[in-house]
Amino acid sequence: MQIPSVFKNREALLQLPLSLINDSASFSIPQSLTLLTYLRLNVATPVKRAFQWMVDGMISSADNCLSFSFPSKLFSHLHLSKNAPLSPNFLQTAMAWDLLYSWRALALAVVTVALSALYSYQSGRSPFPATAPPVADEGVPILGMTRFFTNRWDFFRDNIKKSKSGYFSYWIGSHRMVGLSGAEARHLVFYNPDMNMEEGINLLFGGTTRRTSEGESFNGFFLRRMARALKGDRIAKALPDLLSDVRKWIGEMTPTGESAITDPFESVYAVIMQLTTRMVLCEELANDKAKQKSLVRWNEMVENSTTATTIIFPSLPSWALLTRLYAGTRIYLTFDEVIKQRQKGGNRVDDALQIYLDFNDATHDTVMLLTASLFSGLVNSGVNGSWILLYLAKDAKWRQMVMQEVRTVADKYATASESSKQKTLIEKLEDVPLEAWETEFPMTYLCFRETIRLQTVGSVIRKNSSGHDVAIGNEVVPDGAYTTYHLFDAHLNPAIYTNPEAWDPARYLPGREEDKSAPDGYLGWGLGRHLCAGMRFAKLEANMVTAFWMASFDWDVVGDELPALNVNASAAHKPQTPVKLRYWRRED
Repeated sequence: MQIPSVFKNREALLQLPLSLINDSASFSIPQSLTLLTYLRLNVATPVKRAFQWMVDGMISSADNCLSFSFPSKLFSHLHLSKNAPLSPNFLQTAMAWDLLYSWRALALAVVTVALSALYSYQSGRSPFPATAPPVADEGVPILGMTRFFTNRWDFFRDNIKKSKSGYFSYWIGSHRMVGLSGAEARHLVFYNPDMNMEEGINLLFGGTTRRTSEGESFNGFFLRRMARALKGDRIAKALPDLLSDVRKWIGEMTPTGESAITDPFESVYAVIMQLTTRMVLCEELANDKAKQKSLVRWNEMVENSTTATTIIFPSLPSWALLTRLYAGTRIYLTFDEVIKQRQKGGNRVDDALQIYLDFNDATHDTVMLLTASLFSGLVNSGVNGSWILLYLAKDAKWRQMVMQEVRTVADKYATASESSKQKTLIEKLEDVPLEAWETEFPMTYLCFRETIRLQTVGSVIRKNSSGHDVAIGNEVVPDGAYTTYHLFDAHLNPAIYTNPEAWDPARYLPGREEDKSAPDGYLGWGLGRHLCAGMRFAKLEANMVTAFWMASFDWDVVGDELPALNVNASAAHKPQTPVKLRYWRRED
């Protein structure tokens, strides 16, 4: 059998993670799978590096897995004893043997790692202390509470009702979880420094702790860089380009006939992606629509790759994990290429990437920063920006109020000249200054605020990484356990919001102010120690996109019905059933 050329080169061979392999011929299961997979891999170096990141995650959880020994026939064939130490020579010889290249061996390793993972996760569970909330009386052996993934709000709501305190304990795989509800829980989750947000996020991505090349917490690194990229002076300087981007989008959307049909979760996503790219990514991609479309697609693949399998069995090479690997690699390589071209050309561009590069961070850290900026800037803003148009299509009163607001602000700031009298409404909007965009669209913002309340779904996850149990009421969150708080515990709470599943921006007006009827009753922008870093820019995007759309078109919903609120979704998302708008040019 011919040995792949990548393994004939000694330097390439020594790149294999030999230090991770035991000194004897007995491998842990993830190591066996890793070895088998590496020996089949014959791809370009950047992809191989990306693959290494995945298998490193597999190996990180190998400690509790069973052991796997290759058959004696293999070692007799290689003229080695079963306890012979592994070395580059051993591996190089093994590469020539068909067993290590066969799909049967790989399949055996996959099945074995799956079975051993099931065993280790079940046996590795730590019990809850007696002072923890009562354990929920449901779930599946080994897997834990599967309804957390399939019917999350129903799962929370049912177990909150069963508990006297409103708190309950449960497992997800081997992870200890504590479900919380009520005002005291909101204060604990959002204000208590013992509740680690970053470790909660890490759980969703396989439990791998994210750190920079200098060993710094990635979350702190991200927040500092993002604060610099979104400073007021930068937004003010970028405003003409942002307005131009929205105006171009309107031009592309304008029907050539009487009317047109669009899926707002495609068209509004496109302009949100453009504005996000302009503000927190880089000029090169802001001028490349094809790459933007690819980044949106890959970002959605990563977003949808967080599944029960990737959380419970992060070591298992599931389809979701491989999808995340593929999409993450494509995003990484796209940003890496832009950075290298920028550095090679020596050109300075006034954009967020240049700010990041001027910090002289490692390239890997800068790519991570760009990737996180893409994810955080696109998903929620894209979903909520689309839903605003849908809700306004069905509410004539609020559509009229927002339309009047747009006209008032546009007329106020239109250039005082004879020619300005001939300007269209959309042309007048281009003269509106940043301060007015941020402060003089209160009705538009209330629509945005109410949309966020309904469409920002799912649960907030934190980890108690304090080193001790943390009290809540008469119970505790055990050290090392995760807290989970569902946003709908506040946002769909009839004790806080009247008719909570209805879209009603008037609930925030003076005299009602339902969000203030309970402590921390509104969670749309985060609270306390965990406020949204991009809140200012997200509001600006929503105001601009909504105002320009209203100044240009009238519209209604195709089919006349809006999709029902999906209360059991795990995150902000596009509707399961596509919904479209029919729109036409305004006559006034």
